[in-house]
Amino acid sequence: MSPQLLESTSRVVKFIYNVLGIVQFSYDKTPPRTKFAKIVPRLWSVLSYSTFIHLCIFFNNSRHDGKIMTYVQVFLYHGTVVLMIVLFITFYKRSNKIKTLLICIGDMVVPLSSSVPRKKRICIRSTLVGVLFALIIGSSFQEGNTYYFIFWYYCCIIIAFDTVFINDIFDHVGDKFAAVNEELQLIHTKCDKLVLRFHKKTTFCDTTSLQNLSHFHSELVFLTLEITKQFEVPIIVSMIHSFICMIDGSYTVTVLAAYSQHLTSRFATNFIYLVFALLRLYVLIAKICETQELANSGVLHLHEIWNQHVSRKEMNREFRHLELLSVRMSNARVQFNIRGFFILDWTFFQTMVVAFTTYWLILVQFQV
Repeated sequence: MSPQLLESTSRVVKFIYNVLGIVQFSYDKTPPRTKFAKIVPRLWSVLSYSTFIHLCIFFNNSRHDGKIMTYVQVFLYHGTVVLMIVLFITFYKRSNKIKTLLICIGDMVVPLSSSVPRKKRICIRSTLVGVLFALIIGSSFQEGNTYYFIFWYYCCIIIAFDTVFINDIFDHVGDKFAAVNEELQLIHTKCDKLVLRFHKKTTFCDTTSLQNLSHFHSELVFLTLEITKQFEVPIIVSMIHSFICMIDGSYTVTVLAAYSQHLTSRFATNFIYLVFALLRLYVLIAKICETQELANSGVLHLHEIWNQHVSRKEMNREFRHLELLSVRMSNARVQFNIRGFFILDWTFFQTMVVAFTTYWLILVQFQV
């Protein structure tokens, strides 16, 4: 059996990736043997995307009435069509590049391995998928056009599982960074024990291993940034779409709570969507920040080893070499700058929440 990509991901989730068009390549590391095998993974999602775009265009029921929310609804409908077109094109274009990067990361091996427990990862993603299914079930109980329900939840399914796909990839990347950090920490601990044992100026650190780890770290940082580039456009477009949907949903929830005598399924659906959008943003940023922290913490371990030589006042070749490695790893820091528009971190999460709350209050003041 040929080696597989995303080995820790279940077959069911991989199948969902293929059906939704998020993954348009085979999971075998070996290239496809026939042209038919190359084309089939890319054709799975053509029918569903085309059907969805057709429904959005020909069953658009938005009407202009001169109110602010009218323009929000119009942007929401047409923005959904644009989002799906952009996602379809992006998924197609990034396919070969992501597979190549995953193969490169899989071929990188370090002696030790450390990773976050799988139960924690599965719990976080299961919560996101659970809220997604709650949204779908809530939409099915609404009174209205069936096509409106498809318009609502199909985009959410694509965005949710694309977020899970990003998490799967950065799990592998984070494990590699964790292995580098574990090896650096082991070398640091070993140096400490030898210094305490001999109490003299002696070269204890294995500079060859440190140099190899430094090269490994730099290459892994490069691959991580290349992977991030493949997700930049979907993240930007989906963030804009989610932001508009959150404003529309929060306004609907407010109106129904203020004027309805009893809460309807429409209220529950819009409220669940708000939870889903915030949870999706949280899951994405949490994984990004975790990977960034693992990537940048290796510099601290190497700097501690370098400080040992400084404290012993060793100004030799090894000292200069460690200084060079420390500077190089310091310059190879990971920062997820999404096309220069924003940095994907917890500050961005706070900015999104504040902006969403501000626009919601403005709309309530004008409309309610």
